[in-house]
Amino acid sequence: MQSNGGEKSMGQRARKAAVKLGVMVVDVAIINASIYLAFLISFLVINARIYGYIPEENLEAYGQLVIPISIIAVIALDWVGLYRYYRKTWREILTAVFYMSVLNIILIAGLSYFTATYKYPRLVILISTIISFFGLFGWKMFVSSQYRKSRALSRVMIIGQEDEMETVTRKMCAHSRWQQEIAYSFRPEDLRKIEKRIDECDEIVICPGVPPEIKSKVLNECTEKNKWAYVIPTMEDVLITHTRVIQFDDQPALMIEKLELTFEQRLVKRLFDIVVSIIGLVLASPVFLICAIAIKRDSPGPVIYAQERLTKDSRPYMMYKFRSMRNDAEAAGPAFSSEEDPRVTKVGHVLRDYRLDELPQLWNILKGEMSVVGPRAERPHFVEQFEKATPQYRYRANVKAGLTGLAQIRGNYDTTSDDKLRYDLMYIRNYSVLYDLALIFRTVGVILTGRPHGS
Repeated sequence: MQSNGGEKSMGQRARKAAVKLGVMVVDVAIINASIYLAFLISFLVINARIYGYIPEENLEAYGQLVIPISIIAVIALDWVGLYRYYRKTWREILTAVFYMSVLNIILIAGLSYFTATYKYPRLVILISTIISFFGLFGWKMFVSSQYRKSRALSRVMIIGQEDEMETVTRKMCAHSRWQQEIAYSFRPEDLRKIEKRIDECDEIVICPGVPPEIKSKVLNECTEKNKWAYVIPTMEDVLITHTRVIQFDDQPALMIEKLELTFEQRLVKRLFDIVVSIIGLVLASPVFLICAIAIKRDSPGPVIYAQERLTKDSRPYMMYKFRSMRNDAEAAGPAFSSEEDPRVTKVGHVLRDYRLDELPQLWNILKGEMSVVGPRAERPHFVEQFEKATPQYRYRANVKAGLTGLAQIRGNYDTTSDDKLRYDLMYIRNYSVLYDLALIFRTVGVILTGRPHGS
């Protein structure tokens, strides 16, 4: 029986490998078909009066690079995660294809330059990138949908305290794309029940309230029995992510770097902020005018309001926003906003859905009070409450407050302050210019789709 099980497992792995190889072949075909179409468009359409045919030397230049281009394409697709379809949303696929396209155009242009194949036109590279972007996005969406259809529901075991398990269950059930059913929920002290039922489950979720020794035993069981494991991190877990492995003689150790940006990172980030804020203010100036007119016509009160917030090192500053609430919204004192907040005006709902109420903060960014990407700027009243409840909250102030950020993109109106803090600390720990660009691109996606953002 064990031999049959092993043969079945090997057969499944062989089929999966064949499918993946087939997907790679189609990927390469789309890339190369896009290049050929780009040659046709470039020489027979755009430059038809000059050429009217594809010069042989140009096709030869492409022929010299066809194998390196194909290899680069597969490597780029793998690097951005487009060969891993597990529970990817269309936004994640779109973002990954965009990154792949940008990376591909840079690598191919560099390859044609360094190999001196100057007959490979730059216009062809640009057009082929646009065509392959749409081709790959459509193809990857199809593959992802087929992958979801072929998967059975995953049986999930949740381990944690009662309130934690209730929260995780609610959030999992809210997203059908997870294709899961909650099979078991156990408290950490039910270790024997966990070990007895773990074979019946495909995935294990470990909540923050699980003690380290129990967490270690469960993770060992998951590794031994080849189960997917999800660990919802504690604040301490977040602080030790993105560590460097060093050694003292032959003793391995994890080096936990300071939770702050280096001087070089701060300098690059500031230059980046200046460029983006200036471009943003110029491009968004018509939107500013439209928003101002709409707000004035909708309800009495100022178009822009200023409110005290805290930025780096808990330094106070006045943050500017388009008014999205009634003018007397806080007559009873400071209060959190909610998704169905009655204080929000009709125009305010539109501004919030598309994040347009945040646009005046580009001026705060230009002044150096904020950054384009960073933790959400909070009011002193709420910061004081959060720091009393969670001491690690003060680490957010190691960087400037941001117009957008990981917590703003990933969070919803009902996201807890602790979960938002986890996202903020993850951002600081993993900061890079490329990461900022990625978050900005995802923010554009949020604006275009009008998805509600965190409160």
